[in-house]
Amino acid sequence: MIGLNVSDSSVEVVELTTDWFGQARITAQKRMDLAEGLVDNGLIHHPVELAKTIQHLVPSGEITVSIPEAQVYSRWLRFPANTKEHEIKQTIRSQCSQYVPFEASEVALDFIFSGKQGDQQDVLLLAVPLVVLKGYQELATALQCKLKRL
Repeated sequence: MIGLNVSDSSVEVVELTTDWFGQARITAQKRMDLAEGLVDNGLIHHPVELAKTIQHLVPSGEITVSIPEAQVYSRWLRFPANTKEHEIKQTIRSQCSQYVPFEASEVALDFIFSGKQGDQQDVLLLAVPLVVLKGYQELATALQCKLKRL
C-alpha cells in the first residue's frame, strides 16, 4: 500500500507492507519539497501541477492519503444510549453547523460510535470540507491512482 502525506511545503510517500502476522511496516519512504502556492493550509490549489511535480514518486495503483489536521473537524458528542444509529446521524446532519463551522451540504461527515456506557452513547463526529476532498480526489486522478482511503 502506498501512503501519501501532502503538506504545504513537502510531500512524503511511504510504502507499507504487511508481514505474515498482519503487522504493517514501512518498506520505503521518499520526500520532496514543494514549490510555494501548490498547497496552502492543507488545501490543494493546483492538483494537476502538484501531480506533475510528484508523479515520479508515486506509482500508479491504490493510494491512501492523509488529510491535514487543520482541515479535519472532530468533536465528541453524547447521546442517550437508546438512540438508534440512524437517528444520531440524522440529528448531526440536521444540526451540523452547531458542531462544525459548516452546513452538512458543505462537508463530508463520518461517525465513529464508541461503546455504550450506562445510559449514554458517545459518538466521534469527523467532518472535512468538500472543497478539501475535491483537491485530493483531483490529485489522485491526475496521478492515475485510485484513492483507497483518506
